[in-house]
Amino acid sequence: MAKLTILVATLAAVLLMVDASIYRTTVVIDEENRSQRCQGEMRAQDNLRHCMEYMMEQSRSRWSDQRGHFDMCCRQLESMSQECRCENLEEAMQMRREQFQRQRMSMSEAMQTARRLPTICRLQTRECSFRSPYAL
Repeated sequence: MAKLTILVATLAAVLLMVDASIYRTTVVIDEENRSQRCQGEMRAQDNLRHCMEYMMEQSRSRWSDQRGHFDMCCRQLESMSQECRCENLEEAMQMRREQFQRQRMSMSEAMQTARRLPTICRLQTRECSFRSPYAL
């Protein structure tokens, strides 16, 4: 009877490990699929060009006519899935980092503005949180 108990306990432990391994594999694959989908959305929206132009105009002058790029930026963000918006904004910011620095706009200021864009466009209620070292 003791041998049977040990055998059942061993089988249960093996099943738990196999189940955990399957879950981990699923998470990794889902993450890769999401990342590829977000990259595709980013390319489809011209690397969020209008959002970057809006932010460049904003850094140059608070009084310039930014409405055109702002409206187009909101449309670009709206066409993305919610789970990709923040990731794609952060990626676009990193791609344009040198350009922001040439315009003398600090990266922390630019990241703060980018973080708020989906909220300002009324697409989501929370600001983005970026992994970037330039985030405040």
